[in-house]
Amino acid sequence: MNRKKDLWLIIIVCIFQFSCKNNADIPDHHVGLRLELQGKKYEKLVLFTQYPVKEFEPWAAKEFEGITSDGYHWLFIVPDSINQLTDGYNIKVRPFDFQNNRDTLLTFTTKEFPDGKKVKGITLEKKETILRGTYRTKDSESFADVDMGYLLVDTFVMSPTLIYDIYNLEIKEKTEKRSDIELALLYPDFSTFKKEENYDKKLQEWATLVKQYPDSKYFLRQFVDQSTGYKNKNDMKLVFDNFSPYLKNTDTGKSVEVFLLKKIIPVDHIDTLQLRNSKTNRLEPVVSDPSKPTLIVFSASWCGPCHKLIPTLKEIYAEYASSLNMVYISTDKEESVTAWKELMEKEQIPWRSLLAEDKTDGLYEKYAIKGIPFSMIIYKNKETEIYPGNKDELHRLLSDMTGKK
Repeated sequence: MNRKKDLWLIIIVCIFQFSCKNNADIPDHHVGLRLELQGKKYEKLVLFTQYPVKEFEPWAAKEFEGITSDGYHWLFIVPDSINQLTDGYNIKVRPFDFQNNRDTLLTFTTKEFPDGKKVKGITLEKKETILRGTYRTKDSESFADVDMGYLLVDTFVMSPTLIYDIYNLEIKEKTEKRSDIELALLYPDFSTFKKEENYDKKLQEWATLVKQYPDSKYFLRQFVDQSTGYKNKNDMKLVFDNFSPYLKNTDTGKSVEVFLLKKIIPVDHIDTLQLRNSKTNRLEPVVSDPSKPTLIVFSASWCGPCHKLIPTLKEIYAEYASSLNMVYISTDKEESVTAWKELMEKEQIPWRSLLAEDKTDGLYEKYAIKGIPFSMIIYKNKETEIYPGNKDELHRLLSDMTGKK
């Protein structure tokens, strides 16, 4: 009898210890995500993020494995040092399904959004973020950029199917402080300015919201992504000044402060711009032959996805070289220009390569470039069109434009 009692006591203690794991305190200099799910159980979840390590180098990716006692309640812990570098996270099911080339992610919506609007990425607040959700349905889509690699932690996969487990998120009462993911659901258009809306009224609304939620990484990320909607830097400053010192000290915050203080050399129009050829060191026009359309591709030596695009660009060049100009514009800074030149030599790039140099910021501002690779076409009438984003669409567009089927 005593042996049975002892055995039951051991079992109870083990269960208690295991169940306490995801009730653990979050260590100093770390942030935590507590996830409370209903309706679906998981064996392994991770918190995935990408973040910059060094300038001119590809971003790093990392997964933080969740702690759970029952498959429904999860705790993820991330060092402050990483959280300050990243703009957001995805909750992913592991392991990745290599056999079917599928990645499963948890996303969140609310009962108020029957049209399927959902938030795929989340941000973590300064110490602890708590999310409670009930399983709603499953959805899927193909990875948007079929020609680009989809980053896991230490490798790329091509064109995976993304499976979404969609959860209804519990939204707090208005009197409570909202989490970042709630703000993303409630204010999907934050920092945008629509033509039919009063600009000054919206500007004050955005500034007031940031003052109310100064630690919101979602607001900061939206502020950066939608920065081209602001009329001038003073208007941007009116909103940005309300963010907390904590967010201003992140990499993103520091970049914004540098931008707001920096004098940008304006670019009138790219078809009249002259840049230095990376091979000859001579200035030459971006559009070298106005009688043909010009495909411009912004790239850099440190950009991994840009390198993945090279085979596709070579195919396009081989097929359309007689009816289309192609030119690279490198956004490399002085420190990495040598690496860019070596890349051009190694890949034996047959089209021209120009250096943006001190015109980089002006080009980014003029054409609302959020990241690279970024491509655009300049037609013979000087009108511009953004590259459609995948090989098949670009081939269709070029075929229509050049008359070559």
